[in-house]
Amino acid sequence: MDPNQSKQLTVAQLQSDAEDTLVAGSDTTATTLTYACVHLARQPDLLERLYREIKPVHGPANQIPALRPLESITLLTACVRESLRLASPSPSYLWHSGVPEEGHALHHVQQQIPLRARDRHVSVERALQRVPTSSRRPTSFKPSRWLGAANIGDNI
Repeated sequence: MDPNQSKQLTVAQLQSDAEDTLVAGSDTTATTLTYACVHLARQPDLLERLYREIKPVHGPANQIPALRPLESITLLTACVRESLRLASPSPSYLWHSGVPEEGHALHHVQQQIPLRARDRHVSVERALQRVPTSSRRPTSFKPSRWLGAANIGDNI
């Protein structure tokens, strides 16, 4: 629809837009939160630590918490980021086209795959997050890898 036109939307169009807005992010959000909950249930000490950090910020149990204060809980943010790292709810492909003139070799398991200059290739984000050389214990749920310099050993 042209934003410069003053055409009224129909009820059906408004309903469709409302449904799109409500549904579009629900599966991806549910996937991320489910993954976080499963891993937190497997790590009761981490769950208890997260609870202790959320409780004073949340406020009374009968109120919905404000989002801004929750954003300040670094462990909560780290848990969400770690969930997204391990279980991205939507497939992400990273296209590369910057192969140098002399070429390059991709290392895959026990094999090298040669790339020529100007070749394009794609990497799958989920696979990249699990490469053993990318971080220590890349398949483990470790929110501490997102908590800054004090935990840098978990990032490598």
